[in-house]
Amino acid sequence: MIGFEYKYVKAIDIINNILLVPKDSVIEYSIITIIFIFFLVSLYYIIPFVNIWREHLQNEKEKKRKKFLLKQIILQKDMEAEIEKELNI
Repeated sequence: MIGFEYKYVKAIDIINNILLVPKDSVIEYSIITIIFIFFLVSLYYIIPFVNIWREHLQNEKEKKRKKFLLKQIILQKDMEAEIEKELNI
């Protein structure tokens, strides 16, 4: 049984059939080429997605930091206002 069957049940069947292909065959090179092209195309889409996701996480971190700073400023102003009230009385 050299070559491919048309009905595959599991991924291991595909791998076993690929291993049955004789060395240096056109089918083997075409499979390797297709896998390589798929890998390159996936990188073409994955790398920009990772960069976009990293930038999104940085923006979220910056928003949280700004909210925290605003809370700190508000607390400080409230404390200063309370101190002024105590000193005036």
